[in-house]
Amino acid sequence: MKRSFALLLLTATALLGACNGSDPVDEPTPLPAAGAPEAAVAAASDETGEGSGTTYALAPGSEARFYIFELFRGEPLIVEGINTDVAGTVTVEGERAVLSPVVLDAAGFVTERGAAPSPLGDEIGWRDEAIDRFILDVDDYPEIVFVPDSDSELSPGMGSLEGTLTVRDVTAPVVFDVQLEETDSGWLVEGSTDVLRSTYGLTIPGVAHIAEVADEIRLEIELLFEPVGS
Repeated sequence: MKRSFALLLLTATALLGACNGSDPVDEPTPLPAAGAPEAAVAAASDETGEGSGTTYALAPGSEARFYIFELFRGEPLIVEGINTDVAGTVTVEGERAVLSPVVLDAAGFVTERGAAPSPLGDEIGWRDEAIDRFILDVDDYPEIVFVPDSDSELSPGMGSLEGTLTVRDVTAPVVFDVQLEETDSGWLVEGSTDVLRSTYGLTIPGVAHIAEVADEIRLEIELLFEPVGS
């Protein structure tokens, strides 16, 4: 999937100072049943009656990502967070493909993958720990869940996928721009959308060397599906 950091920089620069906004949020909606992501997906599938047709489960290489702009030590920076701890299925019946809820382990984001130690002495992992403890509060809210609308279906090519995203027990509607492609072994779903930190009440703790953090977050998914049991 193409990533335009230049566009993100322009967009994020315009949003500086919006960090303390307080957009209205939907009433909190409980997450699917607590437990491992796979258990939440299975519970949601039972409720929607999925299970007919051919089921494809997420394969290694699947991941969700976020991108957000910050001023780090006075320099503009696009922070990338990558999460490979993701669960979900696609059920295909003829030309009809239905995506199950997609569940992320909230503690699975890594922002400094492969990073070299900072010459200024920063410890690798400090940002990830801050995200886990203070921003996402993963001990109390261990999962992030995208639930497609009940009538949402995927078809080869480009399209949109509507649903709700739950973060820290706050649920709000989102629309992903998606592309579905058939691969040699299954299906590839790529998608992106923009959300606001303020919608989910995600506040940034005070850190001396981070001056500003944009309110807008770009979310991307890259989901590889293979037949169950393959």
